[in-house]
Amino acid sequence: MEATLPADFPTSNAYWLNQSGSLGMYTVEDQLLRGMPETPPQLRAQFELELKDAKTGKIQSLTLVKPVVFKKTDPVEGELYSPFEVTPEVFVGLS
Repeated sequence: MEATLPADFPTSNAYWLNQSGSLGMYTVEDQLLRGMPETPPQLRAQFELELKDAKTGKIQSLTLVKPVVFKKTDPVEGELYSPFEVTPEVFVGLS
């Protein structure tokens, strides 16, 4: 499956860096974000499922919402998951 993000989709960063702060202080207007260890995922996938009871034939709907993640398999460490991040066109990661 292929998808295109809107041009104005925000880049990934720590929520406490979205606004200017003062020396030693951050400005976070959204009270629900305060104290969270990391920024909630920006991109989520929604799955709509229908389950049919084999005995009664009754159908129930179920909706699951999951964050989009990148998964890779390492021969030593096993399955590794990292969040889907939107970065600027030019991005450098130095170790």
